[in-house]
Amino acid sequence: MKALSIRPAWAWTIIHGGKDVENRLTRTRFRGRFLVHASLTRRPSDYEKATRALCSAGERAILPQEDEFAVGGFIGSVELADVLEQCESVWYAPGCYAWVLRNPRPMEFFPYRGRRSWFHVPDELVPTSHRI
Repeated sequence: MKALSIRPAWAWTIIHGGKDVENRLTRTRFRGRFLVHASLTRRPSDYEKATRALCSAGERAILPQEDEFAVGGFIGSVELADVLEQCESVWYAPGCYAWVLRNPRPMEFFPYRGRRSWFHVPDELVPTSHRI
């Protein structure tokens, strides 16, 4: 199954906070469900931006404390439905491609080494409820 490593605050908001767009500098042809990997890389500015975005989006989810994020493994899966040059989502960052996300599914954290860009995870490691 495909997977994508995303910094922890953004990974959490995708799975638990209603984030419906992943902002990327490139397009992708891939469409479908992928695993969301919370990377080891943390940036304080991500936490601040994610907190503001949750408020702007009107989400009721409350971000865990920055040091409480699960990092270095999978926290769920989500469907990539489309890639747009721009969109109206409060999560969209102008100048990026909007990877439109839907149907997030949280999962019990399991550690796994992330990679840059898309990477493959053997199916036998993926919980059945998250497989395509």
